[in-house]
Amino acid sequence: MTPVLADAAADHLSAARAATSGRPLGRWGSRIATATAVYHLGQQGRQAWRNWQAAHRSYTVTVPEGDEVYDLVHEWLLARLPDDARRALLARTITDQASTFGLEIPGGGADLKRRVVLTYDGDRSHDVEIDGHTVNVLVTRDEQSSKPGRDEDGRSSYFVAPRRVVFTARSPAGRDAVAGFLQSIAESLTIERPARLILASKWGNWSTRRNLPHRPLDSVVLPAGHLDDLVADLRRFLGAEAAYERLGQPWHRGYLLSGPPGTGKTSAFRALASHFRLDVYSVSLSDLGSDANLMELLANVPERVMLLLEDIDVVHAAKTRDDADRPGLTLAGLLNALDGMATPHGLVTAMTTNDRSVLDPALLRPGRVDKERTTDYLTPAQFTELVRSLTGHRVELQESGTDLLASGRVQVSAAEVVGAIIEHHDDPAAGRAAAASLWTDRWAAAIDTVTP
Repeated sequence: MTPVLADAAADHLSAARAATSGRPLGRWGSRIATATAVYHLGQQGRQAWRNWQAAHRSYTVTVPEGDEVYDLVHEWLLARLPDDARRALLARTITDQASTFGLEIPGGGADLKRRVVLTYDGDRSHDVEIDGHTVNVLVTRDEQSSKPGRDEDGRSSYFVAPRRVVFTARSPAGRDAVAGFLQSIAESLTIERPARLILASKWGNWSTRRNLPHRPLDSVVLPAGHLDDLVADLRRFLGAEAAYERLGQPWHRGYLLSGPPGTGKTSAFRALASHFRLDVYSVSLSDLGSDANLMELLANVPERVMLLLEDIDVVHAAKTRDDADRPGLTLAGLLNALDGMATPHGLVTAMTTNDRSVLDPALLRPGRVDKERTTDYLTPAQFTELVRSLTGHRVELQESGTDLLASGRVQVSAAEVVGAIIEHHDDPAAGRAAAASLWTDRWAAAIDTVTP
């Protein structure tokens, strides 16, 4: 109770006592004295209620699971809890230095630094000091966000709401201290941190997250000039926020890579995200139950990230406008997500497809797909360079019969070459031989198809 409010309450009490003290003043005088006393006692009661409210008013700041500072808040909280309060801990193993693509890691990756990070995982509340203010901290779930649904087999299931950290202060100054504390954590997250991979659940929330394994650009095999073109275009886009605002245009860009399976589509986007340190938000559109699920996901996507939509040609909504009485995502919902009011600021949409011809034309217009590139099976030059970069050994191929490549009969993907070499990761020479054998077998099979 503040001194001013206490003085006011005391004044009303004194006035009530004074009104009923002394000699009676007759019938009307007594009534007036009683009414005066009742008035001042009522004022005193109202003032006492306001004092109680002021003493018990709360100001909350909530950090939802999935926010960039969420994990750091957990680490900070754990460090401030006494030993006997650390009864529920969550252990996660992280890699400080992400593995490079390829097989040139000394000791097969033994030099990578892995550590276990402990965070607080309980649901008890604790009082902590933040900038001189006592603040209550509670790790809990928003049970009101839980909702029923059905799994792939049609059975009833339940979506459990993500966790959250709730700070409760007793004054606006305490609330501002919490906000300042969170701001200091946010400022500590520099652009130098590794990109992260965040996966969506079917119920419309982002759940699993981990560091995105590093993929250098020179490990990606695309047709000549395609990767350089994508790098230059994305760099230009990321630096053009002010230009988009000046022109009154939404700041987002869409990319589509099409080509046979295993020819580097996802690898290219992964390398781009790693190079520009863009967090990748990956969602399987086929798993979403409705347009609302996609809108809910986008509502929780921060600025300047990559939205990865793989194999979009298998999604019904991307191929047809016939959505009547069909559950799941609709074409209209998908188009609004890619280029509508709900599209996050600075969003980079990365889509892959094995069959571009089945996609609805509305999905391919500028603003939704701004740049397209194709991937293909390896040429002899690409094959030899990929084997050299992975094993350190060159492999010689016959130069004749290049018309077989042009006809599409020799089909060796980058993924197949990598798979063959990984089988012999402890013996680079054997890996080179396995890759060469793969090429030779496909070449011989192609010749058989054109031999009379």
